Amino acid sequence: MLVSIVIPCYYSEKTIRKVVELVMDEFRKNEGYECEFVLVNDGSKDKTYEEIKSLGRQYPNVCGVNLMRNFGQHNALMAALQYTNGDYVLGMDDDMQTHPSQIFKLVH
Repeated sequence: MLVSIVIPCYYSEKTIRKVVELVMDEFRKNEGYECEFVLVNDGSKDKTYEEIKSLGRQYPNVCGVNLMRNFGQHNALMAALQYTNGDYVLGMDDDMQTHPSQIFKLVH
């Protein structure tokens, strides 16, 4: 089963890698599930999109979207939905407000 993880990213150059890698760790522990990521840079002026592109080069299941300006979290989530392929779609924050260890509580 494929789960699409969509994450609006706003000034998250220092946090997004950790979020993605912790989520991947959780999926490795749960047989029968795979994940893909749609990371949306919501107008950040730091190196958030460069970090998203780096993750995309490193991991084939990471897709990056770069919005031309800040549209807000809800619009970034809506933009991400255009790129998902999963059986389930899960929105997450870029700062681990919901810790990746809680993902399968939501999925189940």
